[in-house]
Amino acid sequence: MNRQQAWLGVLGGVTLQLASCGDGNVISQATPLKPEQQAARYLEQQKPDKAMTVLLDALGTDVTKTVALESGNTAIRVQSDLESLNDTLDGEALTATLTRQIDQVYASKSGAYKWASVLSSAVAQKLGMDPIDLALSLAENSSSDTSSSSTSTDTPIVALYAILPDSTESNREQVQLVVSLLEAIPSGLRTEADTLKLSLFLVAQTSLITKELDTSPADGELTPNELSADNLTPAKAVEIVNTLIAASENDAGGEGSSAEAATAIDTVVTEINGQQGDTLDEKLRNYLGSSESSS
Repeated sequence: MNRQQAWLGVLGGVTLQLASCGDGNVISQATPLKPEQQAARYLEQQKPDKAMTVLLDALGTDVTKTVALESGNTAIRVQSDLESLNDTLDGEALTATLTRQIDQVYASKSGAYKWASVLSSAVAQKLGMDPIDLALSLAENSSSDTSSSSTSTDTPIVALYAILPDSTESNREQVQLVVSLLEAIPSGLRTEADTLKLSLFLVAQTSLITKELDTSPADGELTPNELSADNLTPAKAVEIVNTLIAASENDAGGEGSSAEAATAIDTVVTEINGQQGDTLDEKLRNYLGSSESSS
């Protein structure tokens, strides 16, 4: 069985969890819907704005205001009752803030972590990011799969460009929001679906950072000029690789889809470290440019 077939198999095991908010329970037509269930229905109908409104109502004012800082959703901005939304939080600050706020909600409402998980899916859907698409692209373009029939010469990171939104500042902030919502869930209380989503969205975040370099022209390939030291700085290289490492460590010791995610991401990190170069940015530059040189 090749890696793509393995991913298809293990993803089947979490698809129901992704659709039913991670608890595997069938939603009955006869019982009142919980917030995560109502939101899941809206997501099935491709109505992420309505799903976000339901979940933010449940999570309360503090979480709503924090989400409003990162979201381009007009309804959330009105709902948050904030006059100025010019300032956003960086990744660590956003995660810390949401963790504190959602923990406080969980103290009195046991569904808080489920709401956070489904809210991450709603923000991702509004951005056009599907975790299943991300997983299959990662599997198909993993060069460690020696039996794969794929003819793609793209690295997994570059291959994601085609299914990710534009790398605008707003979109990058919203992907960070998706990641921070999942990171706010204590690791011991994350479902397998939560763990898988977090790893996939961390990889998507990495790809979106590098996609910002694809500008002249924006054609899905990174040229030597786009990968110059002026664009791919040492600091940006560290950010990219650290995000990949976080994605891999998130799935460490997991099973099924989580183990497949960890293996695929570990392969990317290993391939970056195996490139020629004395510094991390040189190694990453050679790795990201490998799809261009082999095409």
